[in-house]
Parts: sequence; C-alpha cells; structure tokens
Amino acid sequence: MILVDNQQKTMEQLKDMFHIPLETIHKSSEFAINDNLKGYDLGSRKKRDANAQKFPSFFFTEDNRGISREIRYASSKSNVKNKQGEITEVFSPRKVQIDGDLTIPAKLDLAVFLYLHPKNRQSPFRNEATIWTYEFVDKQQLANSRIGRGDAMLSALNHAKTAKGKDLKLIAKGMGIVNVDMMTELEIQASLSDMAMANPSAYLQKVDKQITKFEGRVLDCIDKRVFTQEDTFGSIKWVWNAGDKKGQLICEVTNKTVTPEMFLIQHIKGHINEYNSDINNIQKGLDVDQKAEEFLRDAIVVTVDDEGNPIEEEEIYKDEVDSVVIEEEEEDVTLQSDDDLERELNGYSEGEEEFVFDVTEQKAEEPYFPKPEHKECHAYLTFFKGSNASPKQASDLRKEIEAGNLQPSNIREWISENMGF
Repeated sequence: MILVDNQQKTMEQLKDMFHIPLETIHKSSEFAINDNLKGYDLGSRKKRDANAQKFPSFFFTEDNRGISREIRYASSKSNVKNKQGEITEVFSPRKVQIDGDLTIPAKLDLAVFLYLHPKNRQSPFRNEATIWTYEFVDKQQLANSRIGRGDAMLSALNHAKTAKGKDLKLIAKGMGIVNVDMMTELEIQASLSDMAMANPSAYLQKVDKQITKFEGRVLDCIDKRVFTQEDTFGSIKWVWNAGDKKGQLICEVTNKTVTPEMFLIQHIKGHINEYNSDINNIQKGLDVDQKAEEFLRDAIVVTVDDEGNPIEEEEIYKDEVDSVVIEEEEEDVTLQSDDDLERELNGYSEGEEEFVFDVTEQKAEEPYFPKPEHKECHAYLTFFKGSNASPKQASDLRKEIEAGNLQPSNIREWISENMGF
C-alpha cells in the first residue's frame, strides 16, 4: 500500500495526484542503478556490479502549494501499544532496497513508490541539482529511441550518399573533412557516410545548418588561396588575395588556442554581413573558372593531317594503337605489334626509306631525326616515351620540325622540356 499523510491511496488516486505514467509502470516496472555510482575494477578495467541501495520506506516532500507531505510504502500495518499504553501504528518494512544493477519489484505499489521517490531520476519530486541513484527503465521509450536512431541513421546515410557537386565539397569542408579537393565525389561521400554512422543525429543537425556550408565556403577560399596567411615576426595575419580587396587585412590571429583557420572562420562569422557578399561574388568567379577548366579539359582536340584536314582521334589510332601492347620488364622496353602496325610504328610506308629502331636491347640505339610527318613523329615519340604518344604530341613535334626550330642536336632537350619524357 502507499499512504499519503497516513491516508492509503489507490493507484488511480496517485496517478491523478502526481501525474505518474501508471500504465507504463504496470506493464514494465524495472529500475537500474546510476552507472556513475558503480565502482571501477582496476584489474578488469570494467565497472563493478552495483551494490544494493537501501533507504527508508518513506520520504517528505512538498506539493505544488508548498505544503509538506509524507509519502510512505508499506506491505503491512499493525497497532502496537507502547509503555505508556498508547496505541501507535507500525509500518513494515522500515526500509526498501534497490538490488544491484536491476530491480524488478514484484508488487505494483512498491514500483509506484520507487518511481515517486526523489532518488529516482524521473521522480516528480527530484531536485534537479542532486545526483539521482536509480532510474525507471521505460522500455517503450527505449524502443522508440532505438527506432529513432535507426531512422536518423538512414536519413544521414541517404544525405551523405545523395549530396553531389559543389554542395558536396562545401558541406564536407564545413564538416571538417580534410583534403577534399584531392578526393573523388565517391570518396567524399564515403567520408561523410563514416561521420553519419558515427553520430547520425549530430550529423543531421550540422549538415542542415546553413552555417556549415558557409564555413565550408570560407575553408574553400583558403584552399583556393583567396585568403592567405602572412607571418610577420610570429604574428599571423589573414589577408585578401583576390578580388577588389586584394592585399587588404582581414584579421590578425590573437587567440593561439585555436588554429589560424578556425580563428578566421570565427572572425568572418562574427562579421558575416561584411564578408558574405564578397565571398559569394568571389565564389561565383571561382565556379566559372572551374567550369571553364572542366570544359577545356574535356574538349576534343582536333588533329590535322599534313594537308590541314581534320583527323578524328579514332581514325589515327584504329590501325596503329589498338593492337599495340607495351610490356615492361625491369628497364627493357619491348613493343609487340601486328606486322602491319610494326611497319607504321617504325616510320615505314611504301615508297619511303624504312625507318627502323631496335627496342629489344637493354640500351636501344636512338632513331635518326624524324621527318615532319605525323606517323614518323608519332613513332619517334613512342620510342622515347615507352608507350603510345598522343596525337597532339605527335602534331606538336611535327609543327616544330616544319618550322625549323628543331635539329638533331636539340630535339631530345625539347621533348624533355615540353613533354616530360
């Protein structure tokens, strides 16, 4: 039984008086000891099993009107006559107990008393400033939390997987991932996925904030050298290195407990109205440059023949390259080809003097100076590169020979400087 000011109350009355989740307690009445109160075993480096916690079977509290109330649990009550002959009420037990790590009370009234007691974390009478001894294990809430964590994990992973393009890089930088510009899109998504799985809720909270992308933009400006550091006698300063404000001071790093990059981010965030427009404009310019670079990199290079007619790359290679296999063994270079291709790669065509070079020896003899013809220039470059030269490289070499800029004495030096092999 539970008594309030020595008056026995029903469970429904207690529910109405103290707004307790009676149905939940009735379905599952489990209580667990606060982990922070458990001892630590230095040998096993694990928490010790919790000791039993005993405390009186009653407590005093105040209701919402400030009136003191006594709440007591008792399994039995008896009347006892004292020495003066007075009849007094005696309640049993005098103490209740939380057994070890987990307690499952056999009686609903005991479970309700343990829930109401100020030592319980969820008690309506607990002082938030005090350390709680045990807590009610709400299995329904735990189940909902597990489902919520699963939903958060799916949402976080879906975000990491579907983020693309410029936003992907800015978010990754804002999330603290390093070397983003050196990664492929898939590698960035994988790094974000790792963060999403480690803490889905924190990940979703951060990626949903505009300030995360803004921090990414600041870091992107650092990576693109829009903002640069100047170190003068140990004093680090950030300055503009692009746009109309190039050379102007942004800030001096005065807090040595954070990185210069983090100091710059905090400074710009503190003056966001001043910097946001400039960063946006410069970022747009960087995006335009990036798109132009990608367009030029992916553009088709048109190669012309000796008469100035355009030749598609596939036509140049369809009889020359597809069946050429380069095999490397230590420092030896061996070209294996079909009979027809071997004649062309060696610079031979009908009516011309055969151009032969031997690549089977450890130190092959250098071929003689090539004629200003595409095929001969291509074969000449292929010899020195050890693999197929590109049509553009062969075309560049032919143009230099035609212009009279190359001689047997300087051709190797020119190839090394301009083609890197």
